[in-house]
Amino acid sequence: MKTTRSLVVVAGVILAAAVPASAVAVAAAEPVNPPTVVETPVTPGIRVTPLPGTVALTFDDGPHPVWTPYILDVLAAYGVKATFFVTTAKVAVYPEITRRIIAEGHSLQNHGHDHPVLTGLSDFRVAWRVTRGAEDIAAVAGVLPTCFRPPFGITSPRVNRIINEHGHQVVMWTHDSGDYAHQSSRILLERSLQWGVGDIVVMHDTNGYLYDEGVLEQMIEGIAARGIGFSSICANPVAGSGSGSALPARRADPTARGPFLVL
Repeated sequence: MKTTRSLVVVAGVILAAAVPASAVAVAAAEPVNPPTVVETPVTPGIRVTPLPGTVALTFDDGPHPVWTPYILDVLAAYGVKATFFVTTAKVAVYPEITRRIIAEGHSLQNHGHDHPVLTGLSDFRVAWRVTRGAEDIAAVAGVLPTCFRPPFGITSPRVNRIINEHGHQVVMWTHDSGDYAHQSSRILLERSLQWGVGDIVVMHDTNGYLYDEGVLEQMIEGIAARGIGFSSICANPVAGSGSGSALPARRADPTARGPFLVL
């Protein structure tokens, strides 16, 4: 039976202090139960929730050279469309995988150029990560992201405002697979029984080994057996194709010396 849960539609605040200092440098980690944040779209017509009767599977932190292609193979076999929030420093390293995500009809979205806790950064540094992420995706895949998922799921009203000002909706999730924490395919299968219509599920292609040996297939089949479909979220306008297709202006590179205001 599907568990009852509420969808929080107002941006939540998680203090950076809630995450151990050692976790800040770990690109694959996410908090276990952050608030769900689905911001009011800053671009009209961009859908940030699943289609009626469907669940949205989303994968963070890739592309990964082994597990992203494996996940794409499984999704293709079942005709499932998903959403990939990529850490964009990797897209130039794995351009063919990045382009494959788009070519096979999935949604390619922005998880930032790298993976720091944004609430501890200045406005300049937050903005740079958002705009550089969009540039990275446009340069490799020829499309623009319209949604942004803050690393670690940690955000604040200030960070959300900056993300919105730079052309992205903030999108979190309603269910956390917890794959980075429990490291158990069995628990993944158990948790997938709770995922249902209207849910946005966060998973990680960097933990793709947990989905191997038929696990992802079983998850998809189990959800479909309950009469639930699958859909991607957000959109990817072609870069330079017209309205809504312009890159947001990139702020100064925070790695260079300059008059940065640290907030």
